[in-house]
Amino acid sequence: MLSEGEAGNRSVGPLPKLRKGYAARACGNPPYVAIERLQRRVREAACRVSALNKIGVTASGNCWYAFLVGSIRLLKPSGSLCFVLPAAWDFANYAEPLRSEISSHFEEVNVFRSETPLFEASGIQDGSVVLVARNLKSPSRTSDQTKLKRSEYKTAKGLITSLSAGKDTRHIALEPKIILTHPREVPISSPSIIGSSNSETLEENLSIGLGGVTGDASFFLLNEQQRLLRDLPVASMRAVLSRARHLMGPMISDAVWQKLKNDEERVWLFDPTPSMSKHPAVKRYIRWGKREGCDLASHKISVRPTWYRTVLPGPADGFISGMSSTGPWLCFRQKARLTATNTLYTVRFRKHKSLDERASVALAMLTSRSRDQLDKLGRNYAAGLVKYEPGDLRKLRIEACKNVRGSYQSYRRAIEALLTDRHDDARLIADGWFSEIQRHIRHNSTGLSMHAVCAKVSQFFMGLLILGRRRPWNRLLLGRTIQDKGETNDLVRQRFGLSFPMAHGRFFASGGNLLGKIGHGGNTQHYEELDV
Repeated sequence: MLSEGEAGNRSVGPLPKLRKGYAARACGNPPYVAIERLQRRVREAACRVSALNKIGVTASGNCWYAFLVGSIRLLKPSGSLCFVLPAAWDFANYAEPLRSEISSHFEEVNVFRSETPLFEASGIQDGSVVLVARNLKSPSRTSDQTKLKRSEYKTAKGLITSLSAGKDTRHIALEPKIILTHPREVPISSPSIIGSSNSETLEENLSIGLGGVTGDASFFLLNEQQRLLRDLPVASMRAVLSRARHLMGPMISDAVWQKLKNDEERVWLFDPTPSMSKHPAVKRYIRWGKREGCDLASHKISVRPTWYRTVLPGPADGFISGMSSTGPWLCFRQKARLTATNTLYTVRFRKHKSLDERASVALAMLTSRSRDQLDKLGRNYAAGLVKYEPGDLRKLRIEACKNVRGSYQSYRRAIEALLTDRHDDARLIADGWFSEIQRHIRHNSTGLSMHAVCAKVSQFFMGLLILGRRRPWNRLLLGRTIQDKGETNDLVRQRFGLSFPMAHGRFFASGGNLLGKIGHGGNTQHYEELDV
């Protein structure tokens, strides 16, 4: 095994060209190194690896994935493999092609997942995966579908105990959770959710991306005291959020950001414009960075046109923490030009929306339906933390809602509950708001229908009165306007012995038609004419 630095810098000769279908068994514990960190020649070689006719490797992937794909290519029919992989097998977008197809190409596929790492000395914080795939199918049989069997363990010890038990008894360990999935119907990274007719994906509403990658946070991120000690002007800095704890409420305003600054949080990003880079204090800071203060060998810094200008995302409408004990939720941006580092995700709505419209989307992320999906999307880290990748958040199905009045106030209360560890209360507030909206929609629909019925009944009886041959009634209705619905009800009661709800407003007769001006709820008015 090579360290990341050795893998990225050591000169590697051409790999031996092993022929396809060479091996009966393949075992591996491949290096976990980003392909973009490799030398160009090695990177290009990795990107040429492919297997199963259509599954390849991209430059955004990782070495472990290239080794796994390449090993499958070397297997002969009925061959098997066993690989120790990082937890990224479960969620990485670059691994999705193989993850969704592997069960179509092997007779049996088992995924053993530990929430704690297998290698204590490696510095890996998240869990590990052991992938066992048996009996590679011939190309003519790849259409046959195979169930993928998944076993999850709280500890690495439980995983090892299960594997040590052997093929026939490997699922009898003390703490496994067995999950059967279908590779096409239920992708591991995005559980199948049967949404209602009024649901939509989060991606339909907004885009989610990473914040800026500094490459060396100790140089680029400063608190207010550090800025003053360096005498760096405010114009050379950019207001930034760099920690999940900086998301203090439903919205980051100037006042909230000022509180973070006063608390000596690192909320300044060194980001001088070309003109500000000529400022004496800024020039001193840049010289100090080049001399010793900044890790210029960092990959993200070394590839920049100007090493001290962090590449930042466009203007954000809000921010999400992908790794938090409270789960993902949306914090809106009110402060101008506020941005974030890659410890947070930036959010931008696809269409212009009012605050209540945006809040209804954010509130939908907190409902029980959404949280149940999120429970299956996250990957577990040490200390009980769970991480959610942007690609999986985009697939989250949420409630769609057009009536959004009062949603921000409800969202504010829900976030207050969430941030004080009252997670169930936050769910109840979100569920309650959507339930109330649905009830209101049904009530309005029923109310309008009943109003129309009452109006027609009223017109019918009034028409009978007009057509009646008793002249006092005709004189009453044709000769004056009735102002009081109670008076009209009295007339009908006298004539027919009936009483019915009358729409308030004015009724008057004209010729053989009855025209009713009907006020509904004191607001909306419409006119209806009934030919009598």
